[in-house]
Amino acid sequence: LNCEQVLQFSEGLCAVRLNGLWGFIDKSGSIKVKHKYEKVYSFSEGLAPVNANDNWTFIDYDGKIKLSLKNYSEAEPFFNGIAKVKNDKVGFIDKEGKELIKTKYEDANHFYKENDLIAVKYEKWGVINKNDEVVIPFEFDVIGLINKNLFWVCKKNNVFRNGTIDIYGLYSSDGVKLLDVNYGKLKLLDFDILLISELSIRNKVNRYDLIEQEYSTSFKLYNIKQNIIYDLSKNYYSIEPFVNGLAKAINPRSLFEWVNYIDKMGNIKIPNLENNYDSDFYGNLIGGESFYDGYAPVSSKIQHYKSSSFEVTTPDGDTYVSESGGGEYRLWGIINLKGELVCSFKFKNIS
Repeated sequence: LNCEQVLQFSEGLCAVRLNGLWGFIDKSGSIKVKHKYEKVYSFSEGLAPVNANDNWTFIDYDGKIKLSLKNYSEAEPFFNGIAKVKNDKVGFIDKEGKELIKTKYEDANHFYKENDLIAVKYEKWGVINKNDEVVIPFEFDVIGLINKNLFWVCKKNNVFRNGTIDIYGLYSSDGVKLLDVNYGKLKLLDFDILLISELSIRNKVNRYDLIEQEYSTSFKLYNIKQNIIYDLSKNYYSIEPFVNGLAKAINPRSLFEWVNYIDKMGNIKIPNLENNYDSDFYGNLIGGESFYDGYAPVSSKIQHYKSSSFEVTTPDGDTYVSESGGGEYRLWGIINLKGELVCSFKFKNIS
């Protein structure tokens, strides 16, 4: 088939456009639904929304009309037994065409099948269930999922003297507020651990004797199951996901990035200590990567080599002194989960 446009296969059928009209083919390329629609969506839960002559209907795999929609300007595929429909506003219908959630919202997005929750916009974004009951209040500029049981919420573009920042909070899928909207960052480091960047605000008098607010942030670890926040012992500026129970944490020092490895309570398990390893370079852990199968590559402190000079004679017999510039390098070794050096610092790179 010489198709003009193709959607992904879904439930064994693929929507394709020929001569400006849409139909459906199977995996052998045979036409299963004739090309007569101006707009279509892929199949979901046995039905596909299609539009012909500004009339939306839901068809089955054989192209038979199962549901005709006369009161809506658009329809989207079924998800969890309900489909998003639109006229001037957005609502949801069931497979019999009954309007379960009235068309009163500005926009809406489905979430996981397991939780039957929908994000809807009513001036601001909130979350409702299939019974149109409010789970998370309509107070936020953006709402998203961390996993099927956790929602992050965001208030955007909060203006302070030293910049503009989006701030975040956290809700459970049953509507319990876990974290106030007072965090500059939420990042999942493991299934049960979030990296959170707590916001601190202070008043400052400017040169016109007006009070302005400034913000600063500090990293903490949030245990999702226990609902506990752990302060970190150092001011890290980056923490990577946990592997083998440890996370790489970077602490800026002078011109270098110094690496520690921390546990899920923020305790330093493998410290970055002067003379921590018995090696020719007294192994400051300046560089390091995350663990994999119980081992992590780490680098020693940066080594410097001096410039050198030598005399060069040209074809004309002239001589001059040439210098090669100095430079720096670091050597890599490997540690285990106890922080023991199992391979000394002798490699230029480890991957």
